[in-house]
Amino acid sequence: STGGTYVTELRRPAEAWRARMREQAGEIDDIVDFRIALETQTAALAARRHTEATLAPIRESLGALRDVIGRTAFRQADSRFHVALARAARNERLEEAVETARGELFSPRDLLPFREPVEETLRDHQAIYEAVRAGEAHGAAEAMRAHLERARRQLGVIVFGTEDDREWPSV
Repeated sequence: STGGTYVTELRRPAEAWRARMREQAGEIDDIVDFRIALETQTAALAARRHTEATLAPIRESLGALRDVIGRTAFRQADSRFHVALARAARNERLEEAVETARGELFSPRDLLPFREPVEETLRDHQAIYEAVRAGEAHGAAEAMRAHLERARRQLGVIVFGTEDDREWPSV
């Protein structure tokens, strides 16, 4: 009433995103496939190139994930993990690409009603971290692949209401 900017109908951008994802179901697969290619290599490089100093932020992100309350805290802890892993790979281009690819999936989706997979994500992140810390490049890459495939199934539930990606239209 006194001016200024305010936001109404917060569900509209999220529903528009969901509708676009339903119409272009292959886009979800494209983004997740890209993330798998990008982040499995990132995890493998982090396993080979990490230092104790670059492991610390990864460990901190695991602690933050254990303590999350709410979607914003979950998303921040999740992002911190993936970015810290990219930093441990010591490649700025990978770090930028990881941030960009994650942004394509998460911004509008955060307005939709669903349960954050905290326990599953924490288990996945812990497995990736353990493989990186042990210097197991193949194990780190496979743990990342499993994590992102689980994310693909979760997106199927959010967008299409099904866990079975074979039921996704146009995929």
